[in-house]
Amino acid sequence: MPQKQIFISVLGTGFYSETIYYNPETQCVSPKSRFIQQAMMHQLDVAHWSADDEVLILLTDKARTDNWDVRNNTRIDRKQNCVEYIGLRQELADMHLPCHVRTLDIPDGLNTDEIWQIFSRLYDTLPADAQLYFDLTHGFRYLPMLVLVFARYAKYLKHIEVRSITYGNFEAIDHIGAPIIDLIPLLSLQEWTGAAAQFTDCADATKMSALASLTLSPLLRENNGSDKSLNQLNQAIREIGQLVADIKCCRLKEIYDTKKILNIRQHFDALPTHFIQPLNPILSTIKESLIDHLTDDAIANGFAIARWCLAGSLYQQCATILQENIISDICIEQQLDVIDLKSRWLIGSALTIYNERLPEESWKCADDEKPSIHHLLQSPLVARYARTMYNLSTVRNDLNHAGMRQGAAPTSKIAKNIARLVDTVGSIVHNTTPTAAPITIPPLINLSNHPLSQWSDSQKAAALTAYSAIIDYPFPPISPHASIDDISAEAHRILTDIVSHYTTSVAIHVMGEMTFTYAFVAEAQTRGIQCIASTTDRRVVDLGNNRKEVQFTFVTFRPYF
Repeated sequence: MPQKQIFISVLGTGFYSETIYYNPETQCVSPKSRFIQQAMMHQLDVAHWSADDEVLILLTDKARTDNWDVRNNTRIDRKQNCVEYIGLRQELADMHLPCHVRTLDIPDGLNTDEIWQIFSRLYDTLPADAQLYFDLTHGFRYLPMLVLVFARYAKYLKHIEVRSITYGNFEAIDHIGAPIIDLIPLLSLQEWTGAAAQFTDCADATKMSALASLTLSPLLRENNGSDKSLNQLNQAIREIGQLVADIKCCRLKEIYDTKKILNIRQHFDALPTHFIQPLNPILSTIKESLIDHLTDDAIANGFAIARWCLAGSLYQQCATILQENIISDICIEQQLDVIDLKSRWLIGSALTIYNERLPEESWKCADDEKPSIHHLLQSPLVARYARTMYNLSTVRNDLNHAGMRQGAAPTSKIAKNIARLVDTVGSIVHNTTPTAAPITIPPLINLSNHPLSQWSDSQKAAALTAYSAIIDYPFPPISPHASIDDISAEAHRILTDIVSHYTTSVAIHVMGEMTFTYAFVAEAQTRGIQCIASTTDRRVVDLGNNRKEVQFTFVTFRPYF
């Protein structure tokens, strides 16, 4: 079923002289008339509209008497002469239009309340899915702004499409007549601005792709694709829309297609366009937010796109792409196929082994895979990435399991944690100084109320198997009246003090007041510092005479996750 077409115009109160109006773009000249409404109906070929279409004239009380239904078909002209003056109502009746003509009463629009009344009455009278043709020649000075706002409002709520916004520029009359100015580019610019903001702020190219299809495709058809600028813009928007779709679905293989990336860059570099001149800065913003960060280096592109995902709040995509790109980076360093599943698994295993300092007997791999892992453990990149990879796994698992696990991070922490990890990876990537990768054994900082002197021999032995030394650090007294901010500040202070003495190459045994422990471990993990807890068996011995003794036996150390 065709969309209903509606021509909408505000009728003013002025004394209008007969004028010829013409369209400078199409050179279509309308018959002489007092009313721009008649000229625009000629331009829009309203004479061939259907009975389902409509002409809607907005009238104030004064406009109704002065220009719509003129008494005795006479008015006093500017020279104070009484002259024949046929109102618009009669002029439209004489046109014998096939569509329905109706009026809508509106207030004078002298204050904010009356402006909103006009807005609401217009909105309420329009059906859904209609095509609108606005003429803004007469009426209120704020009308262009109202129509621009109304267009987006009605499009969103009623799926209404504004096909035309025009202004008869009587003041610019020339040897042909008064030119009709096309204002639809202002609406297009507004739409493109919203689409660009959606792209840069929300990492979403959907609206931009839809706009390209809606506004560019018809223009390309009109000139048979001969407009090079339009072709380049259309191609660039389509390609970046596909790239964003690949990013949202974490299609890293497609992101690694540097030929496609360079094509996108080439098309954007070939802009600007003359389609809408003010569109050029908007396209530049889109280009600067992502395209300018992409090169012919697939791994660098992966990291750049992860950062772009973070800026657009695509946290799950950011964590996934960042982690898998780390493995790809090591694949390339080791001259391995980046899409070989076994190679990627071995690298993941080597990162875990390095981070947890696992002895060979604890490796979960086949004997014939151990030589490959030994080789990977000597990789400088494995040494640099191991702790970050562990923290990324924690975040990624938290996201992938929808927080349905013990120790899930609160929403307020997720973005901060991922941002810190992105920065950490960035510092690793830009540190090109070669480093050796020996597995150095860190000390264990004992942040608890149980100093080393109170540890059992089995607990000491377990600690010294994995760590080079055990260093006591007293657990702070935590007031039951302390606020969350107080606890966070204390956790930050102590962690900063530990790092200042021992750097981040430590592991920390944290046991104590639960809210402090949570705050401390959460911040330590964002810095790439491993935190562990000790687990025990609890036994209750009945001593008789209503006395009991509780005994704790150390079992193992368990990392916080």
